[in-house]
Amino acid sequence: MNNFRLSSYAGKKDVITTKEIEMLLGADPLYEPLGDGRLLNLITQRLESGIKGGSVFEIVRSGEVILVNSLENCAYVTEISINIISRTLSSPAGSPFISEIVIEKYKIKRIGVFLKRD
Repeated sequence: MNNFRLSSYAGKKDVITTKEIEMLLGADPLYEPLGDGRLLNLITQRLESGIKGGSVFEIVRSGEVILVNSLENCAYVTEISINIISRTLSSPAGSPFISEIVIEKYKIKRIGVFLKRD
C-alpha cells in the first residue's frame, strides 16, 4: 500500500505560495527544445535525447514496429553504433519534428514529442 498517495496522505502538506509559483515560472530555462525533439542544454551547450529530450524512436524492420525512448536503446535494438545513428540523424529530413533514416535493414524515425507544433 502506498501511504504517500495524495488522496490518503495523513501527514503535513506544504502549500506552494503564489510568490513561489511566480518564481518558478520566471526562472531561466535549463533547456531549449529543438524542432526534432532533442533538447539543447543551455549550461553545457550539449544536445540531449531520451525521455528528457522529448524524442521517441520508431524502428521498423520487416513490418515489425518497435518504439524506444532513447538513442541508446535504439542502438541496442538495431545493433548499430550509437555514433552512426546519431550522426545520420543529426540533419533533419523534411519535417522539423520527424527525422527518418534507413540504415542496413532498419528504418529509424526520431519523432519529437511534447513540443508545440505551429
